[in-house]
Amino acid sequence: MEPRSASRGMTLNVGRIEIDLPRSLGYFGAVAAALAFGVIEPPLGGQAEGTVRLRDPDQEAAEQVAIARSARRGEEIEEATTRARRVRGAPVPA
Repeated sequence: MEPRSASRGMTLNVGRIEIDLPRSLGYFGAVAAALAFGVIEPPLGGQAEGTVRLRDPDQEAAEQVAIARSARRGEEIEEATTRARRVRGAPVPA
């Protein structure tokens, strides 16, 4: 059984998607009214911050490269410190 609005031709077709306009307007209108009257809070900032965000693959790759370089540098420093302790005869931590 089709919704009444679909049978009256009040739909919008976008590609393969069919949108029942009266039902959609009713739903989003109710959400807007609930927001306006403070019944619900908009999901912006606070606890919802970071739930939806845009990804920048180039920035993520640059951060990963920086972390790898930092780790490699840390390993080099640790190796140099261990070598210096062995030369001095100091105990080398396990």
